[in-house]
Amino acid sequence: MNILVVDDEPIIRTGLRTMVDWQRHGLTLSGDAADGREALERIREGGIDIVLTDIRMPVMDGLELIRTARAEYEDIGFLVLSCLDDYSFVREAMKLGASDYMLKPTMETDDLVAILLDMKRDLEQRREERQRLRQWRSEREQSRQSLLAERVRQAIAGEQGNLAQLDAELFGRCRTLHALHLIGTGHALAAAERTEAYMAAVCALPQPGGLLLLMPLPEGRSAREAYEIKYAEAQQLASQLGLLARDGDWTVAAGPELTRIAQLPGAVDSHKRRQRARFYGTATTVVMAAPEEWPAGPLPFDIRGDLLRSAANANFDGMRHHADRLCEAIRASKPDVAALREFMREVAGMLAGFAHGGETETGENLPQREQAGGSWLDVMDAEGMCARFLNHINDIGGERPPQTSRAAANNPFIRNALRYMQEHYRRNIGTTDIAAHVRLSRSYLSDLYSREAGESLIETLTRIRIDKAKALLRSGEMKVYEVAGEVGFLDPKSFAKTFKRIVGCTPKEYELKRN
Repeated sequence: MNILVVDDEPIIRTGLRTMVDWQRHGLTLSGDAADGREALERIREGGIDIVLTDIRMPVMDGLELIRTARAEYEDIGFLVLSCLDDYSFVREAMKLGASDYMLKPTMETDDLVAILLDMKRDLEQRREERQRLRQWRSEREQSRQSLLAERVRQAIAGEQGNLAQLDAELFGRCRTLHALHLIGTGHALAAAERTEAYMAAVCALPQPGGLLLLMPLPEGRSAREAYEIKYAEAQQLASQLGLLARDGDWTVAAGPELTRIAQLPGAVDSHKRRQRARFYGTATTVVMAAPEEWPAGPLPFDIRGDLLRSAANANFDGMRHHADRLCEAIRASKPDVAALREFMREVAGMLAGFAHGGETETGENLPQREQAGGSWLDVMDAEGMCARFLNHINDIGGERPPQTSRAAANNPFIRNALRYMQEHYRRNIGTTDIAAHVRLSRSYLSDLYSREAGESLIETLTRIRIDKAKALLRSGEMKVYEVAGEVGFLDPKSFAKTFKRIVGCTPKEYELKRN
């Protein structure tokens, strides 16, 4: 407990400072003041629990100090120090809220300490009681709001209930509400639910989605006044989120005005439009204007097929190419956000499955890194989703061991066959030529190579040729048909078909994309 001594006589202040072993009794002498005004300034700085004050002082006396301080702070104790002829003033001080008094001429250290310890215990008890009361009121209010929010959620979902009673509770006496939309990640939603500036908080959309906050509007306001109120409350919520949320990935948007429960589904539809506008637009903290409505485009199922075929063939370049195409299609068509999240979750699971042995993994079977905290799907805009998806493609590519090193493992016949293909890929060679070079039968070498390398001789030879073709196309120094001949293809059409099957795009498209 922190003690402040107030007396206009320096000798009294010095005597009180030295007559008590403050620390021994769990007390702290925080300072002194020569009059009530100086003491009031010290109290307003904070941290004072008990004030020992004289009554008669210049500038501001003890009675005025108690009266003023009591009006501002209920949680401070006052002990009055008086002379023998101050009884009427002491009685007035007790009426104003002083806890006790002591006579200066007869004041003893033990008596002073006893009174201060009694005041300390009394203050601690009162503070505990007030804290319990505040907590009880808070829990009751939170419970009421939770029940109200659940009933509103049920009304939005079309579940049966006493809608007339809910209508009266929300909109009784011609009350008008307005909807604030919070679009954000789990951190922001949890932070908003801890605020107390709303009537009911409604999880309007499945996670990750947002909250619908219902706020009262005063009666008799003009359209301009209503706009200013909405803007101020949106800014207030944004400020609270700035302090509570761990990230800034959220937007507060002003929604429609409501006068009856039947208008809630329209408010939810407005929220979905705002979420979509936020997802495909520019992230801002507070949005007041209604979002432009546009039809949702299709999901890129055709590109997904190309992407998965590339993954099945362990073609990382093809995967990257089709992942870029998929992201471009998402930006262009702007599909429904909830459907897009599910689509991307499934594609990621399938790709992760190919990276772990060819079995697709979705839902509960997804790798833990894809499930934790929503992983890359827990993002609030299309650009963030595309960036995470491309990183996912890179991770998968890094997990697949290069087949060239696998083929060159320990077997000298395998290493010899691989070296021959790398040196003679420009020629029109086949499995018979390779077998003759390593001096094994064609069938035995084919079986041995497939078992050791995980792919056939022809697959390795084709991959070597396509890798060389990509390097030539990137240089831009040769025409496509010239590249075909340079890497051992006799027919440019056959080369183009094989290139697209392995890389995922035509040689011309690859050349234009890389240059």
